Amino acid sequence: MSRNCRALVLLVVAMAGTGCVQTEALRARLAALDAMVLEAERNGALHCAPRELAKARSQLAFAALELGQGSGPKARAHLDRAEPLARAALLLSPAGYCARLASPGSEPTAHGLGNAPDAGMARDAIGPASRTAR
Repeated sequence: MSRNCRALVLLVVAMAGTGCVQTEALRARLAALDAMVLEAERNGALHCAPRELAKARSQLAFAALELGQGSGPKARAHLDRAEPLARAALLLSPAGYCARLASPGSEPTAHGLGNAPDAGMARDAIGPASRTAR
């Protein structure tokens, strides 16, 4: 085997190993964001932040699909979109407030940002790009 061929083989092996590490990091990030969404859900986000919860869930589902298909860059893009939404859903759904409101027969707020005490701060955290994407 020539020297150039060996170098090429080593490069390919090194790149494959890097891809596995990146995939595992994306899977860990997906799991962390999923846990955040589940916590927001337990706190009553379906009532106080239904849009943020739904959008975060969908972006996480897309990220999982892309990871399953081996597309790390696309999965990362979905995770980048899901993170501020998951954080907003959690912030807008304080457990003591939203869980109490989420009684049987109650409906989510119309604007999707809820009436939680920190709703204004979360609207600012989401930023204008996410607000226009609704």
